[in-house]
Amino acid sequence: MKAETTENKEILSSSDLQNILGLHFPGAGIISKLILRILHLDQMNAIYRNYKGPGGADFIRFASRQLRLRYEINEEALQQIPKDGAFVTISNHPYGGIDGICLLETMLERRGDFKTLSNFMMGRLEHMSENFIPLDPFHEGSKSKVNFSGIKKAIRHLRDGQPLGIFPSGEVSSYNKDYPGISDKQWNPSVMRVIQKAEVPVLPIYFHGTNSRLFHFLGRIHPLLRTARIPAEVMNKRGATVKMTIGRMIDIETQKQFSNIKDYSNHLRKCTYELANGSSKIDAIAEPAEQKVILQELAQLRQSGHCLIRKDAYEVFCSDAKAIPELMYEIGRQREISFREVGEGSNKGIDLDGFDHLYQQLIVWDHKRDRLVGAYRIGNGKMLMQWRGVRGFYSNTLFRYAPEMREMLGRSMELGRSFITREYQKKPLPLYLLWAGIFAYTKRHPNCRYLIGPVSISNDYKPAEKDRIVSYVEQFHKNAQVQALVSPRTPYLQTSSYTFEGNGFEHAPDMPVLLKKYLQINGKIAAFNVDPDFNYTLDGLLILDLKKVPGSFIHRLDMLNRIQPKMRKQRLSA
Repeated sequence: MKAETTENKEILSSSDLQNILGLHFPGAGIISKLILRILHLDQMNAIYRNYKGPGGADFIRFASRQLRLRYEINEEALQQIPKDGAFVTISNHPYGGIDGICLLETMLERRGDFKTLSNFMMGRLEHMSENFIPLDPFHEGSKSKVNFSGIKKAIRHLRDGQPLGIFPSGEVSSYNKDYPGISDKQWNPSVMRVIQKAEVPVLPIYFHGTNSRLFHFLGRIHPLLRTARIPAEVMNKRGATVKMTIGRMIDIETQKQFSNIKDYSNHLRKCTYELANGSSKIDAIAEPAEQKVILQELAQLRQSGHCLIRKDAYEVFCSDAKAIPELMYEIGRQREISFREVGEGSNKGIDLDGFDHLYQQLIVWDHKRDRLVGAYRIGNGKMLMQWRGVRGFYSNTLFRYAPEMREMLGRSMELGRSFITREYQKKPLPLYLLWAGIFAYTKRHPNCRYLIGPVSISNDYKPAEKDRIVSYVEQFHKNAQVQALVSPRTPYLQTSSYTFEGNGFEHAPDMPVLLKKYLQINGKIAAFNVDPDFNYTLDGLLILDLKKVPGSFIHRLDMLNRIQPKMRKQRLSA
């Protein structure tokens, strides 16, 4: 149905302001007009008066054009927004006004039935009334009549299968006692209960940027001064580019992991603020490598003595990346495919980085079917320290090392980027062959006493499951000595902690196979970090002393370890 043309009024007129401030004396009109000008409300009134069309989405587009706003949005994520059914968007609130316009214009292009909860000032915009459900942020919960009515309308809107946008803080981001820096204050628990009880998917959206220094300075004097400054902040954003990052939908099952409203709110807030450091843009997987060239590279590796192990249909190779450019490309491609399947990945078409050329690649190949089975990358700590120092270690991008760690790092081999392709994942032999290759490498490099590296806990694990894993590891498998020398660059914030009765694995929570295997052979975890460049994967920093690996495990690997007699130590040197 076509929206009706609305009358041209003002957002806040001179007489409105006189009544609000109680200015009832001769000359009050002049003073109120001066205040409107100082607050830049006169400019906003002019935009509002000049609009001649219908309300709703048309007016929002008009306001956006008048302000000459440009938007930077991850379009791929935008296209994944469902075309029907209820969901809630949650967003930080750095601007007040501008972020609301951006959210409405963006979402209404996808969903014409989208509405947002709004404060009393936005509620005065009659042109936009059909897109607003009013709430009063200065009253907690449903104590005010406006809030009681607004909450009922919001619930009804969602139950009717329509989407709703919410800024859960109810106020513009500022300096506050709840969080460091400029950020939303604690999200309103009453509003969060509405979201929780609605039992609909939740879409986190992060708005980058902040208001001016003057805005935050005034806020430190008095919150009302900050509020009065918002119209000026809207007008000084003329011609600005507003960047918003749309995250992944949080399903109902994940939300049900958090029954406590504080835990629930903290998790949704974390999902939103995590978008500050990354983008949800997802590139298509790269085209496959040239199989003919890969086979030529493998033939050269066999001739040069780089085949470590042959077992049944499998071969295990160890090579520098520069010797296998086409195979290295395919390794990067298969990494990304495998990691995305478990909620990880770089979201790029191929997962390769600058560390691949410093490290060696341990590769399992099926020579009967001519297929890549899996791979690890290995960094020789002694060589890395000589070439780059601590900066040569990939794990240094995730964890900060104290100077006292240098000795251990120099006697280590760093492992990472391990994967087994999907069709081989249910077969036990490929993983054991990778392990056998690792231990074959250590025999030729006796300086490598420690295995270190990040072990991933993928996003296939729900937040509460991650909390249980972290609690279990902290209780029974942490390396307290190294823990004092390592700090995560992006710490993992547990929502809940758990206590376990015993350290036997029969009491352990469900965890990734690789992590469990490391712990079973006496591996320890020194710290946990969230990697924003790898889809916010949770990584535990492994420290495994090879002298403490059970002899029975090494014996099983030796049974597989058919090392080629012509292998020479220098062939494997970095």
